[in-house]
Amino acid sequence: MDVDRRDLLLAGAAGLALTGPGSGSEVSAFLDEMRAHAYRLVRAYPRRDVRQSADVARMHLRALTSMGRVSMSANAERGLFEAQAMYGAAYGLALADLGAYDQAGRVLDTAAGHAATIDSPVLLAHIAGTRALVALYDNRPGDALAAIGPGLAHGDGPAGSRLYGIAGRAYARLGDAAKADAALTAARRNVDQHAVSLVDAQPFRGLSPAELASYAVDAYARLGDARTAGAVADEWLPRADRAGNEALSVCLRAAYGMALAGSDPATGAHLVGEAIARASAVGTPATGVIERATAFVGRAPAGHAAVRDVAEMIRTLSV
Repeated sequence: MDVDRRDLLLAGAAGLALTGPGSGSEVSAFLDEMRAHAYRLVRAYPRRDVRQSADVARMHLRALTSMGRVSMSANAERGLFEAQAMYGAAYGLALADLGAYDQAGRVLDTAAGHAATIDSPVLLAHIAGTRALVALYDNRPGDALAAIGPGLAHGDGPAGSRLYGIAGRAYARLGDAAKADAALTAARRNVDQHAVSLVDAQPFRGLSPAELASYAVDAYARLGDARTAGAVADEWLPRADRAGNEALSVCLRAAYGMALAGSDPATGAHLVGEAIARASAVGTPATGVIERATAFVGRAPAGHAAVRDVAEMIRTLSV
């Protein structure tokens, strides 16, 4: 079941209603529903408009914050902190995808505090990964690597694939092919151990094989290895398309197009242009898509007609 605006209104109304006296069963039922909403929101994230996802997460957080005035049991309070951490992680990622890096950092700091209060290794590792993504989007690969460390300190569990995958992307931006490859290899081992679906990852549980493939294509593209990037993209792009995972399809196209900037700019421009068009059809294109498109333009021959078309698409989005 997807998260829609009806869910948003119900969550807000329920949260306001619970600011007054409520029974323990009412509080527990509401928190159970809120956590279920969080899973649905994160599961649906690749297929939804980023801005709408941000609005939904923000309003759910507001409803949860209002519950701070509600008397509840210790067990219910733990559920409240867990829900706040989950929605904070989702809101922080959406803000990062919208380019609001400073605000994303503040939201993630608060979410990490809630996760630490209940000592949740899974949520702490997930939030550490999202912090690293914020740094990566903001072109701070060294800070991304620093953010990953605390996440891995919580163990090489299901979230480890995402952390190792981000590390591979960060090392690729730094031009360290050996470390990038080692990190991606570690991510593959983790995915082989924990992933339950080829395309869609479990919420807060690391990467699926297809998501890791998109990370690998991005890393190989930045290292200038168009052949390997192409081999991975050719294997996984059709699967992402068939599964309807639009965000993943877009990321694979944009990253592969970036890889082809020097060797085949016409095909690269087609892929990047298609990525922008598909992302725009869903709603607001994520920052990562625009960054890859901009990187493609910077690497491709400036006088190529198709490259100029992509540059114009990027300018249109910024107006």
